[in-house]
Amino acid sequence: NPTVFRFRRPPSIDREPAAPASIAQVHKAVLPDGTTVAVKVQRPGIVPLIHTDLSILMEIAILMERHIPELKWISPVALVQHFSSTITRETDFISEFHAAEQFAANFADDPTMVIPKVYRDYSSEKVLVMDFIEGIKISDISAIAQTDLDMKTLALNGANSILKEIFEHQFFHGDPHPGNLFALEGNRIGAIDFGMVGYLDDSTTRLLGKLFSGVIRKDIDLIIHNLEEMRILPGHLDLMAFRFDLKGFIDRYHGSKISEVDLDDIIEDSLRIVRRHRIVLPSNLATIGRMLVLSTGIARKLDPEFDMLEASRPYVRNLLSSQYEAKTISREIGALMEDYYSIIRFLPANLREILKKIRRGQTSITLKHQGIDRLIREIDSSSNRISFSMIVAAIIVGSSLIINMDKGPTVYGFAALGLGGYVIAGILGLWLVISILRSGKL
Repeated sequence: NPTVFRFRRPPSIDREPAAPASIAQVHKAVLPDGTTVAVKVQRPGIVPLIHTDLSILMEIAILMERHIPELKWISPVALVQHFSSTITRETDFISEFHAAEQFAANFADDPTMVIPKVYRDYSSEKVLVMDFIEGIKISDISAIAQTDLDMKTLALNGANSILKEIFEHQFFHGDPHPGNLFALEGNRIGAIDFGMVGYLDDSTTRLLGKLFSGVIRKDIDLIIHNLEEMRILPGHLDLMAFRFDLKGFIDRYHGSKISEVDLDDIIEDSLRIVRRHRIVLPSNLATIGRMLVLSTGIARKLDPEFDMLEASRPYVRNLLSSQYEAKTISREIGALMEDYYSIIRFLPANLREILKKIRRGQTSITLKHQGIDRLIREIDSSSNRISFSMIVAAIIVGSSLIINMDKGPTVYGFAALGLGGYVIAGILGLWLVISILRSGKL
């Protein structure tokens, strides 16, 4: 209930922002009890401006889908809708308040992570007050090097927090860029800005664990199977070509020395495979991919030898082994029995309803063809070219007969009408050859 959020102006607040941003800016302040806090204030008028920009983006996305068929596979409208829901959630500080509390509860027993406390009585939809974290930005390597902090430990602690969010909490920070992470005393990691978060369900988490397991073991079949189970691979996929590209990608980077692998090359090669096979990731998995890329990049700056796959091994192992625990198995058996009971209970009624509709003539069968339109266009194009070729041939034969008859006006001793036919046939034949060459189909 938003009424519980009552904003009271602290006794002192810095006029200059400590962290300006596009949607909000953060000011350092002091509460009446002397607690130093960060006050995140939403920019006035930003919400209507965002809605205007989103409506423009949606119009552009609709035009792209309508007039650029090559872009339909990435679904520009769906991308804008996802971006709209994400940025709208970021402008609601109440949602961020609850997300910060959830993160604090998840990492309450983790001494390597620091989540700032959020103050309910001073917060509202447009103002968020939380503990001010004094630390060094995780990307400021030179500043960290001047302290007694251990960069390898920082890298490992940061990676562990990300992996815990995915495989244990199923609730993750969607924007772990360097500006949102700090190095603190004791090699701890401080995290802020919880406006962008993501969720996973049990099924997706298990499939994600199996996918990681397949990558770790270089098991192409397991990787493809889990991608299919996650409904990631498109129906028109050329499986053999995808398998070949995936194997080449895994073989190129798996087992290589971390110091010899360029993260930018990995990202570029993976995106090339995604574009080539027109793969569209679900929004939550795309966010996880972005999060892993960002966190790996940060960890590699702290520790050039850091290996995210190696760090993920114990989490993947624990996740997969937990599937065979008695508690998990009994829960899944119970859910399965409920599903079967529901099917058996409602099957007679559903069958009666289907039979009624058949007797009343209310049923219809819709046949959907795929790829027939393209075949029809190819047949039309081929038949048109054949007809055109026959016309050209007929003009040539007719012109030859006219010339052999030696009647009518002549040019250089040849029948003018026959020569004209040859010229027309030559022009039409040349045009046909050019059109075939331009189509790339001889």
